[in-house]
Amino acid sequence: PNPLSALEDKIKGAKLTITVGSNGKVSDLKGYDEFMAKLVGEDEMAGAMIKASMSKETLMRGAEEAFATIPGKSVSKGDKWKTETSVPLGPLGKFKSTGDYTFEGTTDEGVKIVGKNSLTYSPPGAGDAAGPFKVTKGDLKAENATSEIIFDAKKGRVVRSTNSMKMKGSITMDAMGNEITMEMEQETNTKTRILDKLPE
Repeated sequence: PNPLSALEDKIKGAKLTITVGSNGKVSDLKGYDEFMAKLVGEDEMAGAMIKASMSKETLMRGAEEAFATIPGKSVSKGDKWKTETSVPLGPLGKFKSTGDYTFEGTTDEGVKIVGKNSLTYSPPGAGDAAGPFKVTKGDLKAENATSEIIFDAKKGRVVRSTNSMKMKGSITMDAMGNEITMEMEQETNTKTRILDKLPE
């Protein structure tokens, strides 16, 4: 049995509504509690773990990524700009992401933007522990973090995007008084499409 299929069945029909300002920042997210109720059911222990790693703030910042690459000013082919965003990792801490973006021109789908990102890791703050463990320190580095975005200027939104990143390093956590250090290596490739209506 595929555990992801079971998860998808749980959240089928859930709806999250985000409010985005003209600056591309997400100011509100509605439907979080109903979404979590579908996801965790009556399992309080699992619910606490999931909510710690998938908090409302995490979902808001994740949604913001769809708009964070937009320059907020008029640009021409070849123009470059920078952005700064926070990438939450739940109980593992967060990354501060600095992006360098370039307007490469117009395609049949829309405006093409390419980006390179540098990320700086910070461990979680006090009170951010999830369940029986807490990350006390970490040294995580991201490599080859790149993105490609197609933006529809008429609709004022992203049509699709691809992102890739390699992350490696170590984190040390306190698990019920025992210190454990783990080596981590993760490669992430994400493809996103934003549609006018649900696909059939």
